[in-house]
Amino acid sequence: MNLDPIVEEIHEIRAKLSQQYGNDLHTICEAFRSGQVVKNHLLVSRPPKLVQHNIHAAPNPSFQQSFAR
Repeated sequence: MNLDPIVEEIHEIRAKLSQQYGNDLHTICEAFRSGQVVKNHLLVSRPPKLVQHNIHAAPNPSFQQSFAR
């Protein structure tokens, strides 16, 4: 099995961060959040997607048949 250098680099970075923050995921996340505030830059800034339910749609018969078996 060939090792992917990009995946290996990600694993190295993860190990360094883990060691730096005492293997505590909450501490790592808090450090990233505070870094966003200091830099005034959000890593993810997409608005939430709203789920729309169509209550008037006819049921899908093939979906119902899969449970009838």
